[in-house]
Amino acid sequence: MIVTVARACLFGVATVQAAASRSLDFIAVTDHNTDSHDEPLRELQPYFDHLLLIPGREMTTFYGHFNVFGVTQFMDWRISKGGLDLNAVLRDARAKGGIASVNHAEAPEGEQCMGCRWMPAADPDMSLFSAVEVINYGQIMFSSAKYWDAQLRAGHRLAAVGGSDNHNATIPPGEVSAIGWPATAVEANELSVPAILDGIRHGRTFIDLTASRDKMLDFEAEAEGTSAKMGGTLHTSGGAAITVHIHAVAAEGSVAHLLLDGEDSNPALPLEGGRSDTQATVTASAGRHYLRLEVRDHNGASELISSPLYINFPEE
Repeated sequence: MIVTVARACLFGVATVQAAASRSLDFIAVTDHNTDSHDEPLRELQPYFDHLLLIPGREMTTFYGHFNVFGVTQFMDWRISKGGLDLNAVLRDARAKGGIASVNHAEAPEGEQCMGCRWMPAADPDMSLFSAVEVINYGQIMFSSAKYWDAQLRAGHRLAAVGGSDNHNATIPPGEVSAIGWPATAVEANELSVPAILDGIRHGRTFIDLTASRDKMLDFEAEAEGTSAKMGGTLHTSGGAAITVHIHAVAAEGSVAHLLLDGEDSNPALPLEGGRSDTQATVTASAGRHYLRLEVRDHNGASELISSPLYINFPEE
């Protein structure tokens, strides 16, 4: 099952109604440093049979923001020098069954958005994060792909998620920060909070920047008799030819870019027809690498961004 999510802040019935009207399968509501919206969400859920409401919160610090999804218990967010540290909060979220994602890592700093840029006072344990918000459509579109690629090159496993960062449910579809734009598609066995979180943990996600609701992107790679899907790990010797099978739906007229360690590794691959199965070959040197996909339109604008497939990464 593929389901889509939009991240929204500042809970309200209008937020949930807007998400339902846009045919989202689930929405994560992440108000700032509070769990006061969890009980209203629980009470609203029975009225929305086809929309899953995922509890969450945006942990706001002077050194950056991050989301915690799936936790309803109290969590202390008051990170400070000499006091509670970031890793302790992340371990608490994991112990309570939640996952964490870095938010808008490359947002402007200073008075434009005090504390929004990701600049932790101490090096965080990135293994305690499950994802990076690669695309954020707050007041303007923020891409944190450079930060994400740097973390992936450093050997961290981080799924791609996108968020509308909506603070006003009345913003109409198609405008910046509208609920559901962008959306994150997650492969899950069922429409439940544990299943969605598990899909993100395993990197079975892609970001849809078009708010189309009908697009799909997945890929797998094989080499020397082994194979892996997006989110998985391919183990292969250096210099072996890696065959990549790309599966796209509703992306006709666009092109797929296969990126090795964040850099284009092949000429652009045209996507034909409503359902496209395209193949490419890439060669990686010995050691650790990762592959990811971007589908772009004829003007070069990103439409879909996949989570990575890992090459020779150590198993977690």
